[in-house]
Amino acid sequence: MARQTIIIDNSEYSRNGDFQPNRYQQEIDCSDYFVRNLKNSSGNAHTAIIAGAGDTPYVVLADAETSAIYHKQLYIKGKLNILTSIEISLLTSPEEIILFHCSPITDTLKQDPEYKNKLIKLLKKLKKNNITLEVINFGEIDANTELWESIIQETGDAGSDSIKLMNFMPEGGNLLWEQINDYKQRLIFNGEEGGANEFMEFGGIDPSMDPELAMALRMSLEEEQQRQARLREDNN
Repeated sequence: MARQTIIIDNSEYSRNGDFQPNRYQQEIDCSDYFVRNLKNSSGNAHTAIIAGAGDTPYVVLADAETSAIYHKQLYIKGKLNILTSIEISLLTSPEEIILFHCSPITDTLKQDPEYKNKLIKLLKKLKKNNITLEVINFGEIDANTELWESIIQETGDAGSDSIKLMNFMPEGGNLLWEQINDYKQRLIFNGEEGGANEFMEFGGIDPSMDPELAMALRMSLEEEQQRQARLREDNN
């Protein structure tokens, strides 16, 4: 069974509208995209979704179905707690953890100078258990990129795939999931990444194996893209 856990940054910073209509909605759309992609690439797939901010992180969906996240009420509140969110993620037995990070970590580091060391220790535990961490760093990349790069170095993960850091800025009105997809496509083109993501534009299905299904999934993704574009226009 393919298993992934998604951590949503539903902190106060997710209200920011630099990613239209706001960072939070982009995370929700991306989360559904990841759920859809894993289910398309593996018939026996499991995705848990965690709200990482608020009074305490909690599991929103223990086994998310496609579009299910749109029917859950998440509250935008407080600060992202990366440590606790990842610890809760481990209870879902994931092969991969996808962490959305759109809030600056500087305040947390001021309150707890040992936070970085605690995070490094936890990430070493992930690596030891063959769990990958994919960090989608957007919105506050000036505040967070240097920290994540330092953590990757100190975790001893530089050059490996245990921790994948992806940095995104608002880009010509493109949806965040489109930017993620383009980024991964470039990795594949450069021979840096393969597997299920190789056919992300076809929903993870190899068109040479099942052309009708692959084309149907591609059309579905294009329709979703058009739907999101209409939503953006309605919110402007």
